[in-house]
Amino acid sequence: IAAMRAVPGVKDLHHLHLWQMEEHRAALQAHVVIDESDNGRQQQIGARIKQTLRDRFGIGHTTLDIELNSATCTNTRLIGH
Repeated sequence: IAAMRAVPGVKDLHHLHLWQMEEHRAALQAHVVIDESDNGRQQQIGARIKQTLRDRFGIGHTTLDIELNSATCTNTRLIGH
């Protein structure tokens, strides 16, 4: 979680799920919140998060939903639903 929050442009995250796909393959899904000013950099921010997760933790299967700070999900939990 801290590694994802440390990526430039990431303001917050929630709805995080981490699971084991196979014996040696993990997967991660999360909603990532960015500022409106970074809207044009969604792909770059997502790619940097995916690279960080792959390099630091070996997580190669990542699905990210990018949300703008002004239109983020409400009543969310950091982990799970």
